[in-house]
Amino acid sequence: MQSRTSTILEYGNPEGASAMARLVGMPCGVATQLVLDGVINKPGILAPMSTDLVYPLIKAIEAEGVVCHEEIL
Repeated sequence: MQSRTSTILEYGNPEGASAMARLVGMPCGVATQLVLDGVINKPGILAPMSTDLVYPLIKAIEAEGVVCHEEIL
């Protein structure tokens, strides 16, 4: 069995959105866009464990400047 640890590093902007606001709203918007683009096309409620679901989401979030680090033990 393997253990996976995912870490996200983000800081708020004193003149803009807090890190909490960005990390709640942005992944929801990114996931919605991935569904609309057909990247995520499975029906139902999806657990974030499969690489075909997680990696496109992480790539899009990193493109927004959020640092993501994943370690598999």
